[in-house]
Amino acid sequence: MIQQNKARAHAAGLRVGTRIHTCGEIWKGGNQNIIKQIVRESDFIMCNLYPPKNSGNIDAAIQGISDAYYSARDGFWKENSKIEVMIGETGWSSAGENFYNPAKYNNINNLKLFWEAMRKWSQYHRVKVQMFEAYDEPWKSGLPGERTFGWWKRADDNSQYYIEKTTGKRFY
Repeated sequence: MIQQNKARAHAAGLRVGTRIHTCGEIWKGGNQNIIKQIVRESDFIMCNLYPPKNSGNIDAAIQGISDAYYSARDGFWKENSKIEVMIGETGWSSAGENFYNPAKYNNINNLKLFWEAMRKWSQYHRVKVQMFEAYDEPWKSGLPGERTFGWWKRADDNSQYYIEKTTGKRFY
């Protein structure tokens, strides 16, 4: 699809790219060849990168993401030296177990520290980062922590306001 529409997108002043969660497979894995093809045809790629498993330490979590980012970026640049590599999704759960952390590490303070540390890292390294997620997603199935990545949450009584989790401020 990218090959078929790239020229038309560029003629309209648009860049083409994708967001994937398998960026590390640029080096090996079942998707390596298709990832290389996507990278060769794209102007940008957004990698979903989360802290390594059992990352109770925020600095270690940021370092793990940094290592994964630069490893993927270096692999992408071997295929396309002009591709912009961004972090398309990263975050920290504020409660409950998720796919990389037990519940004991997921709390509002760690969410806040992680967001602040990612902001500093992204500014220093000049990497665009999309933080996951603006709002909690209580409807999600799976592990409880998968529902609590948001910076804001809906009021417990389901009224029409949201609460900023790190400050407790209400927004209508």
